[in-house]
Amino acid sequence: MVDSNGRLRRRLGRLTRRATGAQSGMSSNQRRVVNEMIFNRAHRFVYCPIPKAACTSWKILIHGLEGVPIEEVIGRDPPRYGNLHDPARNGLHYLAELDDGEARGMLDDPAFLCFLFVRNPWTRTLSAYRNKVEKFEKRRNDPTYVPGRRRTWRQDVVAQIRATQHIPEERDVSFAEFVRFAGEQDPWGMNSHYRPQHLLAGADFVEYDFVGRFETLPADYEVLATRLGLEVAFPQERIPWSDSSSRVDEYYEPETIDRVAAMFRRDIELYGYDYPG
Repeated sequence: MVDSNGRLRRRLGRLTRRATGAQSGMSSNQRRVVNEMIFNRAHRFVYCPIPKAACTSWKILIHGLEGVPIEEVIGRDPPRYGNLHDPARNGLHYLAELDDGEARGMLDDPAFLCFLFVRNPWTRTLSAYRNKVEKFEKRRNDPTYVPGRRRTWRQDVVAQIRATQHIPEERDVSFAEFVRFAGEQDPWGMNSHYRPQHLLAGADFVEYDFVGRFETLPADYEVLATRLGLEVAFPQERIPWSDSSSRVDEYYEPETIDRVAAMFRRDIELYGYDYPG
C-alpha cells in the first residue's frame, strides 16, 4: 500500500542530515543493498527487486519503459530470462551507477517514489527450494541431461547443502534439509533468493512510499501504475503464479514451519504475514 507520509519522512531525513552535517556515506551492507535498486528518471521511481517476488516481471516492465525491445536482452528461442538479472546486459539503470551522495539523494528525494514488492516468507522459501534446488536435482537425475561448461550457482548451493548436512549423492536434498541449511547461515550470507526481505530492502535505512504484495500483485500494480502515471499492462505472461502457495502443506511440517518463522521473524512482523496453510 502507499505510505502517504513516506515522502515527508524522507524530506525531513534529508534536511536533518544536512542540518547536523551527517555524511551520506554508507556502510558496506547498505551500499550492497542500494546497488541492487533500479531507478527510472522519466517516471521518477526507485524499485527494490526482491527475488521470488515477481522481480523478473518487474524488470521486463521497466525494461519496456526504457524503450529497448526485450528480445534484445532475452532472445527469442528460447528466451533467456536470466539475462534480465545481469546489470551488465539488461539495459536497466541501477543506483550502483551513482556515488553514495547521489544515491542517497535520490532515495531521499520526495519527487521519486520508492517501492518494492514482498512475499509471504513461507511460500517464498518453498518457491526458492522448488525452483533452485528441487528443479536442479530433478535435472541432475535425468539421464538425458548434459551439464553446461560453466558451473552454476545452483550447483554451488546444492553442493554446500550436501556438505553441511552430510547428504549422500545418491539421494536428493529434501526441503527440510534446505531449510535447516538456510537457518544455519548468517542472514547476509544467504543467497538472495531466500535472504530475509527486510535486509534486501534495507528497511532500517530506506523509507518506502509503496510496499506491494506478491499475493495481491494485480491490484497493487493498478494502484502503483496510477500513482506513477504508467499506461502499460503488467506482463501477465511472466507473472510467476507458482503453485507453491497451494502446496505448502505438502512440504511443510511443524519443525520447518517453526524454523522459517524464526529465520524470517522480522519479515513476518514488518510485512504482516502468517503461515498460509
